[in-house]
Amino acid sequence: MFIGFHSTEGWDAILTWLSRHSGLPEQPIAINLFIATVSVMIDSLHQVLDF
Repeated sequence: MFIGFHSTEGWDAILTWLSRHSGLPEQPIAINLFIATVSVMIDSLHQVLDF
């Protein structure tokens, strides 16, 4: 589902499912912001730690 960790469709599907499953209202802006920041942080962490 995730091609690396950059698959926005995969992140979106999982985060949308989690919000629906937990009874929270869907917030597409918050989901997109999460996807944009987390994938960049993971990429930066991989670059710093040189995996």
